[in-house]
Amino acid sequence: MRALREFIVGIFLVFLPAVAWPASVAEDLKNLIEQGKLTEAYQLGQSHPDLLGDPDFDFFYGLAAVESGRLGEGVLALERYLLNFPENDRARLELARAYFLLGEDARARDEFVSIREKNPPQQILLTIDRYLDAIRIRQGRYETTSRFYLEGGFGRDSNVNSGVASSSINLPTLGNVFVSSTGTRLSDKFLHLAAGGLITKPVAPGVSVFFSGDATLKNYQSETAFNQTMANLSGGGTWVMEENIYRAALSFNRAIIENDNFRDVTGISADWIRQLNKQQSVTTSISYALLDYQGSNSVRNADVTGLGLGFRQMFAGSWQPVMTVSGNYAQERNQENRGDLGRDLYGGNAQINFSPAAEWGINLGYTLSKSRYGGADPLMSVTRADDYQSFDVALIRLIDRNWSVRAEVLKIKNTSNIALYEFTKDVFAIKLRHEWK
Repeated sequence: MRALREFIVGIFLVFLPAVAWPASVAEDLKNLIEQGKLTEAYQLGQSHPDLLGDPDFDFFYGLAAVESGRLGEGVLALERYLLNFPENDRARLELARAYFLLGEDARARDEFVSIREKNPPQQILLTIDRYLDAIRIRQGRYETTSRFYLEGGFGRDSNVNSGVASSSINLPTLGNVFVSSTGTRLSDKFLHLAAGGLITKPVAPGVSVFFSGDATLKNYQSETAFNQTMANLSGGGTWVMEENIYRAALSFNRAIIENDNFRDVTGISADWIRQLNKQQSVTTSISYALLDYQGSNSVRNADVTGLGLGFRQMFAGSWQPVMTVSGNYAQERNQENRGDLGRDLYGGNAQINFSPAAEWGINLGYTLSKSRYGGADPLMSVTRADDYQSFDVALIRLIDRNWSVRAEVLKIKNTSNIALYEFTKDVFAIKLRHEWK
């Protein structure tokens, strides 16, 4: 939340009344705060205890104290100021933030909500909403919280069926072959609909249980045979113990292609998140899943064991950048004695998210996954090896606390030593989301 603190201080200084302050300690405090010399401003205020109770002095001294981490002194000074000027929302916003930093969530929420109801400028409104969201997340540790969303949008997929680029390809042992129209690249527009929710309930100090579910529909305009429906259910528990977070979950996923059940995935996972400091954390994970394909695809039934390691770094700065890098390994074991359908997967992901303004967010991501299969293809007598890469960009615009619009671009390239499995894909989508928090 450091960037939010810097933002609010900046807003205060921009919107301070244009009046001629007398040459005084209060004016010196104001000048030091404008220069970013917050410790010096606090020390100056400390050297003038005789001015405590003077409204001008209390306002700037309270601001300097909060920014210097002396939250208790800052709260007292701002409360004294508001006794004299209860309608000053600039001071009330700073007091709300001080309550938040002290962990006084109920008092902070009341102050933030009272300011929000007065329709402040959009920048202030979005900042308040971020604090309210952070309070809601923290309250999940000791009271039941819920979150639901509904999303709709449209887009275009350059390769609906992940088909090859040309109908004529050369394959090992088979030579030149002709690929039917269903196996070559098909492009189409699509409609996107999604809905989901999360409920968290504390059951003991530091321990909570959660349940989540979501469903996504992707319907194509012309290539309806590739319409997709994905449904996910999961539930589990979280245990917070000092700098450690432990999480375990059970999950179920169903994929439907057109109107037929294609695959079910039932899994269990466990995560350990270690908070190194306020800016850094490390995550380790382990998972196990059963893949149950339907109909003629049942030959692909498998169980998958996975391991993961991730690192998260938050950076200082007005754009609030957050970088996440992770590596993973998984082994997919075919249950039908088909070594050519079992594989080892390993790779990684890198993401960076930042916010150039309170209402804007930008996400950049890169994924690499290598698949090394466990046996030769029965027809081509070659053991398959694929390299999958994707790059994604998302631009998010917050309309208000509940509404947001998102533009996404996804580029995929899959290379393989068997030409039949090589493809590229470009996907563009625009989505509108409403959240109930």
